[in-house]
Amino acid sequence: MKTSFNIILMILACYIAGLFLPWWSGMLVITALSFFLNFSISKGAVIGAIVLGILWLILAVYTHFTNNGILTSRVGELFQGLSSVQLILATFVIATISGSISGMAGAALKKLIS
Repeated sequence: MKTSFNIILMILACYIAGLFLPWWSGMLVITALSFFLNFSISKGAVIGAIVLGILWLILAVYTHFTNNGILTSRVGELFQGLSSVQLILATFVIATISGSISGMAGAALKKLIS
């Protein structure tokens, strides 16, 4: 229950930060919340990966369907003919890795300081 609340809190905070700040602001939010919520390094990595992966996956799918796949198909052509699904999955993988590193960084920084 507490973990579910933390995940929802982090998703909302990352989304709100992404509305007003650059694309990488979600990673700073995950790092800060992993620091202040006293996650272990492994828990910070897993929760960070889940949060950023789910958020970017939802945003990528939403963007794909709101413009009828035009953007993802054109960007896929730039990447040597990737399909829209492959591009969305690549976005998910990159976001998951970035979130994992961000969560680990926040938890490790807290462990280093205390």
